[in-house]
Amino acid sequence: MHADEPYADYVAARWSTIYRLAVLLVGEDRADDLAQDALVRAYVDWPREREDEPPEEQVKAILARRALAEPARAPTADSPWAGVGALSQAERVVLVLRCYEYLDDGDIARALGVGHDVVTDASLVLGSLPMPATEVSAMLTRAADQVGVPLPPVESLLARGHEARRGRSRRRLCWTAAAVAGLLVALAAATYLQAHPLWHRGAPAGSFPGRLADLRRGAAPRAAYAELDTLHLGGGRYVVLDSVPSGLVQAGRWTYASFPSGSIVRVDDRNPRISPVTDSAVGPPVADRLGRYVAWLASVGGPPLVMVQPTDPDRTNARENEHRFPSTGEPPEVVGITPAGDVVAASPGESRAWVWRSEDFFFDPAQAVREIEGLGNGIVTQVTPGEIVAQYGANHFAVGRIDHDAFLAEEDVVATAADFADPTGRRIVYLDGSGAMRVGRRGAGSGRDRSHDLRLRLPRLRVGYAALVWEDDRHVLLDVTDDSLPHGAVVRCDVGTGACELAHRFAQTLHLLAR
Repeated sequence: MHADEPYADYVAARWSTIYRLAVLLVGEDRADDLAQDALVRAYVDWPREREDEPPEEQVKAILARRALAEPARAPTADSPWAGVGALSQAERVVLVLRCYEYLDDGDIARALGVGHDVVTDASLVLGSLPMPATEVSAMLTRAADQVGVPLPPVESLLARGHEARRGRSRRRLCWTAAAVAGLLVALAAATYLQAHPLWHRGAPAGSFPGRLADLRRGAAPRAAYAELDTLHLGGGRYVVLDSVPSGLVQAGRWTYASFPSGSIVRVDDRNPRISPVTDSAVGPPVADRLGRYVAWLASVGGPPLVMVQPTDPDRTNARENEHRFPSTGEPPEVVGITPAGDVVAASPGESRAWVWRSEDFFFDPAQAVREIEGLGNGIVTQVTPGEIVAQYGANHFAVGRIDHDAFLAEEDVVATAADFADPTGRRIVYLDGSGAMRVGRRGAGSGRDRSHDLRLRLPRLRVGYAALVWEDDRHVLLDVTDDSLPHGAVVRCDVGTGACELAHRFAQTLHLLAR
C-alpha cells in the first residue's frame, strides 16, 4: 500500500462532509479554501501507519479555529441564516458546532482551544434566538443538504501536502543548523570572555565624556523623530504634519502621531503619506513589539473605549477588524499591548491596572476586561512580551507576569529609571542613583549585585532621559540633554561595548523620539 493511500481514501470518503461543514462556518465563497487548508494541515501531521479511526476531530478543530478568524457577514435575505438574525463570527461557529455537530460545551472548547467558560458564555446566544435550538439544527441540516459539493481535489491536496511537509522539514533542518551554530558561537564566546571578561572589566579611567557635545558624530537615527511639526522617518525622508504632535509610536512600517486635539494619523515609512486614524483619542497610542497592533483610549460621547486596531495596510480592513472594549469607570491610561493583542492600561498615579484580553472579545467584549490584582502600591509603567513592569516609589521596579489576573513579581531592580524592552529579553538598561546609564543582565529574583554592570560611555545624566528606544538588538537610542546641548540630542549606544555616539542634535526644544 502506498503511504498516501489512507489519506487519499479519507479525503475521498469525507470530503463532502468537511465541505458542507465549511459552508456552514464561513459561507460558500470561502468554504473551498477553508476545507482544503484544513486537510493540507491534517496531511502534514498524518501518521504513516494508523490503526484507529481517521483524525476527524483534528480536521474539524482546524476548520473551526480558522473559521473564527473570518470576518462576520450580515446574512442575505435568501440565506438560511436570515431567520437566526445577526451573529458575531464566534457565535456562528459555536452555533454550528452545537446544533449541527451536536458537540457539548467541553468538546467545543477543546475544538476551539479556549476555556470552557468562554464557550458557555457564547452558547447563551441560543436562548435569545427567534427559533428554538431544534429548529436551528433542522435549518442547518437542510442548508447543508442543499450544498452543491465539488469533486474531492485529492491530487491537489496531496501535492500541497507534500510541499507543506517538505517546508516543515526544511524549517526543522534550519532550526537544527541554527541551534548547532549558536552552540558553537556560544562556546567560542565563552572561551573568549573567560580570557577577556569585557562585561566586568568596565571602562578605562578618563574614558567617559564630560559633556554630550564631546561625543563623536554618528549615523542618523533609524527610529522616527519629530521636531516641531516635521516628522523625520530616516533615510532623508520626512513629512510635515498639521501641528506639533504630542506623541509618537512606531509599529512596524508605520509611525503613528497623536495630537492634543484627539486626532491620530499614521505615516507609511516606505511611502511617506499621512493617513487619518481617529479624531477621538484620549492620550497617545501604544503598539506591540511586533508592530501588528496599535491601541488607544477613545472618547466617543459615552464611556471611554479601549480601541485595538491591526496595522493593516488597508485602512478599511483595519477599521473593520478593530476591537472596541468598554473601559473602566475612570478613564485609564493605555500602557502597552502584548503580541497577542491584549491591552494593559493603568489609572494614572494609582496602583490599579487592567488587562483587556483580545481572545475574549469575540464572545463577550464586556467581560474581556480584568483588573490586575496583587500590585500593592505599584504603578504599571511598561509592557514587554509576556511581562509587565511596576514601579514602587522612586527607585524600585518589579518585573513579573500576569497569572489568573494577578501580578506575580519575579525580579526586582533598584534604579532611578529603567527599560526592560530588550528585543532578546536578556538585558535591562537603567539609570543608577549617580546618573550613570548602565546595561545589566536580566536575572530572576532580587538583590542581584549590579556593581559590575556595564556603564555606557556617557556623561552622568543629572536629569535622566526623556525616551529610550531599542534601534535593534544591539543598540539603544536615548533622548537626552545637558548644558552643552540644551535643546537635547539623540545618542546611540552599543549595549555590548558601551560605546556611544551623537546620532542627532535637536535644534528645537519641542521634539519627540518615537517609542
